[in-house]
Amino acid sequence: MKRSCFILLLAALLLASCGGKATPAVIESVAPTAIPADAAAAEAPELVEWFIPPAGILTHWEVALDPQNPGAVLITPQDGAGEVNRAGEVNRSTQAAHLFFLLTKGTAAFDRSIELVLTTFLERGFNTRSAVMLAPDAEAVTDALAYAEANEYELIYAVGSDAAKFVHESYSGGSLPVVTILAKDPVLLGQTADYFSGSGTNIAFTSVSVPVEVQMTYFQQLVPALKYIAVVYDNNNSSTVKTQVDPLVAYGEANGLTIIHVATSAKDDPAGVRLELEAQIPAALARLARLDPENVQSIFLVTNSSAIVDVFDAVDTLAANVPVVTLLPNLVMEGDVSAVMAVAVSFDSNAILAGVYGIRILEEGARPGSLPVGVITPPDVAVNFFKAREIGLRIPFTLFESAAYVYDANGNLAREKGQVVP
Repeated sequence: MKRSCFILLLAALLLASCGGKATPAVIESVAPTAIPADAAAAEAPELVEWFIPPAGILTHWEVALDPQNPGAVLITPQDGAGEVNRAGEVNRSTQAAHLFFLLTKGTAAFDRSIELVLTTFLERGFNTRSAVMLAPDAEAVTDALAYAEANEYELIYAVGSDAAKFVHESYSGGSLPVVTILAKDPVLLGQTADYFSGSGTNIAFTSVSVPVEVQMTYFQQLVPALKYIAVVYDNNNSSTVKTQVDPLVAYGEANGLTIIHVATSAKDDPAGVRLELEAQIPAALARLARLDPENVQSIFLVTNSSAIVDVFDAVDTLAANVPVVTLLPNLVMEGDVSAVMAVAVSFDSNAILAGVYGIRILEEGARPGSLPVGVITPPDVAVNFFKAREIGLRIPFTLFESAAYVYDANGNLAREKGQVVP
């Protein structure tokens, strides 16, 4: 069976087609958008707790509450704002775009994603006017979408897996086009039938998930004899279970791997999650010691469940000398607490891709429902040589060579976004 896959070079926004197996549509060569050097000097106004505009927004836009609806944060161009090209030169823009960002909660990652969407539009010559609204439940989402329609916004960005779920359930076929950002695999979540046909609705999906087959390719480079995986996750997080745990279990069954579940259920209770991990991880370690006494066939895999991420230091300490790998690049970091390796789609790359999808819809007239699921490939790989040395693990050269983020034997950042850190 043939299919269409998309290869996109961000600088030219060109599309090419190719044939092959039915795998996710891939977007390659997505580079972080340049933020002017003086952006760091900007200070964010304290308007709401759930959205703190990053410096890149404050450099080119004014941020204020909507006087008619204080639940909406408005982001409007500063006087004379215009296109910023990759050399940092400002050109005047005549194109307009009205963008609406729907959040179900506030996080720094969501703030950053909004910044990158806006700067991606700016680089393409758009003068954007935007609104950001927090809608933590179905009723609030309905109100927010009504606000977007009443105020004639042209495109909705659903930020996060929960927002994507809400718009899929309550706004499929709605009057405005939608693009998802920082959301998990929509195929595994049943939101669209496959990766390459498009949703057939007003929603264009992107994904931060890495297919399990790709994950395992990297993990098996790190631990060539890999046979036992202790997967750590929040049992309350259904999207994590459906997109990360269930595929891993299926992969394990098909490939002779043993999956050991370390699942917490103390929702919204970090202290309770710690207590559960303090009981379950030692039990998993004891089982691994029986199955793999030489500790050469085992890993702990930390999912991106926020409940687990919030207490990652406990996982790192309790796992002892068993390598800890993760699906979040920011869990490989400086200091004593770090995973050995991460295989993930960076949130920055996904946000830029979402910006590109929005431009295709507004500028080129692309139908959201015809766009394939946007998946970044290859994924971002991060490795920490300090952590590897601490547990007696050797990182192969192939992983070092392909890693976008590298922490050296002293735990210092040596490579960032594929570039050597001076």
